Amino acid sequence: MRRGGSMMFRFRTQEPRGLLSLAQGGAQSPIFFAFEVFDGRLYFVYDFGSVTHRKPLFDRRVDNGEWHDVRTVGPQRSHPILILIPNNLNL
Repeated sequence: MRRGGSMMFRFRTQEPRGLLSLAQGGAQSPIFFAFEVFDGRLYFVYDFGSVTHRKPLFDRRVDNGEWHDVRTVGPQRSHPILILIPNNLNL
């Protein structure tokens, strides 16, 4: 994702585990970020060059067959990536 870019995706699943989205640098670059469902919960996984991090986005399950929207904004100078979860996740 380039500086100031954004990405939005919509998904629904009944599977408790799966990869939803993956973006990575060039062939020799360790830089990547991904969204995955693990044990029914949405995670943001990223490595911007040093250590891989795996962060749960919230405690609610997303493997309920309902539609869910996720929007990312960034990177910016003050934060690498901002993740906005719309109201349809009922947080």
